Amino acid sequence: MDELCNLAYQQCRESITIETIQEWIEFVEALPGSSDGTQTPAETMPRQTILGPYATQLRSDVLNFLVSTLPKHCGNNAAGRTAMLNIFARVPFELFKFTIESPAFEIGACISCTIGWRF
Repeated sequence: MDELCNLAYQQCRESITIETIQEWIEFVEALPGSSDGTQTPAETMPRQTILGPYATQLRSDVLNFLVSTLPKHCGNNAAGRTAMLNIFARVPFELFKFTIESPAFEIGACISCTIGWRF
């Protein structure tokens, strides 16, 4: 059974892409848990859900995608900036805040100038 669970988890993890990130964000946000704003999104998962430890892992994978993979994949071209803006415009505030405050989150100067952020 563990092997089947690991296989299913790997398939889920590999399916996190630009095209599917919004659905994954909605999925992990719908998992049981609460936040009073003092915890990072990765820490808000309850210890037990129907997904067991995979709930926390999937949430972490979604966060990693937003923080690291998405900026690298999109790059500094106009299409990439537009894709990032479209994705981040729909991200819940706490998740957005966690992402942009992460030391691992790197975006080019062109993006920050385009959307008015000052880093």
